Amino acid sequence: MLKIYATFLISAIPVLTGAHNIDFNKIVLWTGQGSNKAALVVQFSDDIDSHAYVWGYRWDDNDRPSGEKMFRDICANSSELLMLTQVTGQYGSTLCGIGFGNATAMIGDIYFDFEMAKDYEWINFDYFDTNSWFGQNGAPGESAPDIADKAISNAKISHVIQHPFDYTDYGYPAYDYDCWKLREGSSSGFWQSGWYAGYWSYWLSTAASSEWTYSGTGFSGRELTDGAIDAWVYTPFDVPGIGGFGEGNPPTNDNTLISYRPGTTSAVELTENTDNNEETIIYDLSGNIVATFMSNGSIPPLTSGIYILRTGAETKKIHLK
Repeated sequence: MLKIYATFLISAIPVLTGAHNIDFNKIVLWTGQGSNKAALVVQFSDDIDSHAYVWGYRWDDNDRPSGEKMFRDICANSSELLMLTQVTGQYGSTLCGIGFGNATAMIGDIYFDFEMAKDYEWINFDYFDTNSWFGQNGAPGESAPDIADKAISNAKISHVIQHPFDYTDYGYPAYDYDCWKLREGSSSGFWQSGWYAGYWSYWLSTAASSEWTYSGTGFSGRELTDGAIDAWVYTPFDVPGIGGFGEGNPPTNDNTLISYRPGTTSAVELTENTDNNEETIIYDLSGNIVATFMSNGSIPPLTSGIYILRTGAETKKIHLK
């Protein structure tokens, strides 16, 4: 039987509300290099954790980073932050879930609840057949849990879980974010992922502004400017599936609840010379090959940022400054 349910009716009309108290001078953990600065703010719902956590991001004048790139780079450079994201259409990706705590341990505790997803009445994606009404042209079948587990495992370095049942591979994304869960009893940190039971609302501001603006676009199309502030606040729904009527609430302006992250990092520095002479492949955080070099030679010139190096069976993350 064909199921047709509304997803989210998110207003594209800018909504100005509240004042922000984000102080760039108090940010300790910075990712990237350059004269331009932005801040990333994440706030979970009150029943999980009411603090607003803040990270800093820098880039050069010749770069044009998006809100998505900032989030990905900070996840890779932080031992605390991770996210679940999915390509949902030709215009880019949706942020599905965010975790905060011990990112590496949390990746081991996150799982895809396939039994819930198969029977969840709000999900239009068909795991066993194609829902042509929505443009779906493929289905993962019983392999779905294994595919999801692989996506989670692949996030050990980048701290970004790339949702595999997406627009690119299946023609229609599985908006099943309510079914990506943290195992009960896990002490690895906070995790919230949702679409029908709640969602991550996106708020924008600047260092010079006193107001939050509800974003009418996703973070893939958001081009950062110097002084930009991007904030994500989880908004739960009392009745799952009623849709995103409304824009949620902006981050807190209570200074006692604004937490500037300490200087913890998961990045390691690159040692240029080794005893072996093997080909090393350098990837960016999207998985694209950007350079290759021999492990006992010199690193090719690269812009500052976070990269993944693979030499033989060894993989590690580096931060080039």
